[in-house]
Amino acid sequence: MLSQTLFSERRFLSQKIRDVVNAIPAAFFVKDRHSKIILMNQACEEQWGLAFDDVYGTDASQFFPPEQMQWFLEKDREVFAGGQQIDFEENFWNEKRKENRIGHTVKKPIYDSDGKPLYLVGITIDITECKQASERLRASDEKLRSLFELAPVGIALNDMQGRFIEFNDAFQRICDYPRDELRALDYWALTPREYGEHEALQLKSLAETGCYGPYEKEYIRRDGSRVPVRLNGVQVQGTDGQPCIWSIVENITEHRRIEESMKLASLIYQSSSEGIMVTDELNRIVDVNPAFTRITGYELAEIKGRNPRLMQSGMHSTEFYQQFWNAIHGRGSWQGEIWDRRKDGQLMAKWVNVSVIRSEDGKIYRYVAQFSDITEKKRMDELIWRQANFDQLTDLPNRRLFRDRLEQEIKKANRTGMPLALLFIDLDHFKEINDTLGHDKGDILLTEASQRIRRWVRETDTLARLGGDEFTVVIPDFGNTATIERIAQHIIQELNAPFSLGSEQGRISASIGITIYPADADTLEDLLKQADRAMYLAKMRGRNCYAYYSETPHAASGAAAGE
Repeated sequence: MLSQTLFSERRFLSQKIRDVVNAIPAAFFVKDRHSKIILMNQACEEQWGLAFDDVYGTDASQFFPPEQMQWFLEKDREVFAGGQQIDFEENFWNEKRKENRIGHTVKKPIYDSDGKPLYLVGITIDITECKQASERLRASDEKLRSLFELAPVGIALNDMQGRFIEFNDAFQRICDYPRDELRALDYWALTPREYGEHEALQLKSLAETGCYGPYEKEYIRRDGSRVPVRLNGVQVQGTDGQPCIWSIVENITEHRRIEESMKLASLIYQSSSEGIMVTDELNRIVDVNPAFTRITGYELAEIKGRNPRLMQSGMHSTEFYQQFWNAIHGRGSWQGEIWDRRKDGQLMAKWVNVSVIRSEDGKIYRYVAQFSDITEKKRMDELIWRQANFDQLTDLPNRRLFRDRLEQEIKKANRTGMPLALLFIDLDHFKEINDTLGHDKGDILLTEASQRIRRWVRETDTLARLGGDEFTVVIPDFGNTATIERIAQHIIQELNAPFSLGSEQGRISASIGITIYPADADTLEDLLKQADRAMYLAKMRGRNCYAYYSETPHAASGAAAGE
């Protein structure tokens, strides 16, 4: 049977404390005052090549060479006698590998409440490979200095009255007390009073289950400020039979900050007036926000896992989407205007920003598309543009758009070497219609006249109303003057026919001036002036005819057309 001491030590080695020490990445072991091994973690088992059950309660002399055991025990005595931490390099035998290894070891005493050495805690870093390169050695040395405190998180050992028996540097940093001052305090000195009820629950859990946590609270630091922490702990019993508590303490200030940032990001995501869509690396929909549903009509459940192309309008070419993806994969982002369709099939204009989120290895993790509905804005822009560029009565291009198109056609003519013709059309006797029948009848006649002229204008030509009763036709690439004359003759004939103006009839004729670019003029302004003069020439000839600006070689044909 195990002695009472071994039984107490076995309780000390409960699974819960094993879980704590097994979290330490370095080889960690604890010996009693007689150098008997009472605790070691999995990293230590791997480093020595020994199972804990095989060495528990012994000094492990049966597994290590005599010269190594002599060294180990000598160092143990040095720690217990000197009462101070020592660190050194040593050789140790790995039973599993059947080879000697080199370790950098830290041994440190743990005192009981009376200040007597109670245990020896050792940490060993295997530096065999590190010894082969000075750079790796320095890195290991740096790692050793950080790991000798057992872990990057705070670890503290308290008695049941809350007094600190031991703690590491990480714990000291969390509390922000000098080591001597912290050692004189107890657990309750660091705990704000408002946590009393919560503390009672944790103590109850400790009494019933032997552990407590995870438990979030705050510590009062030396300057009076507070630091949020997360605690986990286990109750263990030492060889002296006195219970104590091992606690792992994490500073969760950064965690809280990130958590708050995530809450804020989630709030922005959920309340944003812009639609947001997240897709995976294969462009399958992962998530959408409420604004997305409001704008498009699609619920997440309907489209999750599907490709966003289900919303495509068909208005964009394959080349458009190729450029879209080239920009995203090349620059990591794209922004621009896209026409899609809502769930009900209605067209929708969106201003979209797409960004790529990559994982740490550089691979695409997510695509995030953020967009606003600009459909109404596009409609308003289109309305404003049409009002600025089209005649409201006839829906023909107005003077402004006419000049712009004429300028483009002149540039095209300069590139291709093909001439263009400009026709100025003035409605004869229109003023009489307005004066006798009224402006509303005149508007009806102007609308009908524009439709009659349109019948003889090619799709490549531009028909515009300059204002009043004046119209123009820009005819590019006309081939020969016969084409121009045929168009002019048909327009004159169309406008000679009576106009039905409600209960009245109206009759007008047309005078047309024709000028050719670049034969008659080589600038836009000159071309307009010559066309206007040609139109007045047609009026001087008796109206109801067309006339060229240049009397040669077109004078005869121009006169004949008016007959």
